[in-house]
Amino acid sequence: VAGKKGDITATPISAAEVESMFSGFDMKRLDGYARNMIDYHIVLDLVPSIATLFFANKFEGVRLSVMQAAILACIGLQHRSVDEVCSVLNIDSRQVLANFSKAMVKIHDSIQGVREKEEEKHLEIKD
Repeated sequence: VAGKKGDITATPISAAEVESMFSGFDMKRLDGYARNMIDYHIVLDLVPSIATLFFANKFEGVRLSVMQAAILACIGLQHRSVDEVCSVLNIDSRQVLANFSKAMVKIHDSIQGVREKEEEKHLEIKD
């Protein structure tokens, strides 16, 4: 959905912004969810911030399907439960959770990439 020709461009999220918005513990929880190690309930409090950043085009290179974006909007911006999303989008909970997981993995990878680039800059400075 994001990043198509004609989209409004925004400045990508910086490592400083990531650090100010998400604690180290938040990042560990997001990492655990992206690796299928923890349940989605553990990261639900992060979803409103993540959704806001996504729809502001802050995640460079992250492209979600229409379904993934709709689910992210429902959960993150409208604060709907998975059951409510199922009835709104007329799909079952497995599809909601699978699409939500795919979206969160893409976003996690983008955030992780920003953090790794910042770490590489610091290593280059020290050399």
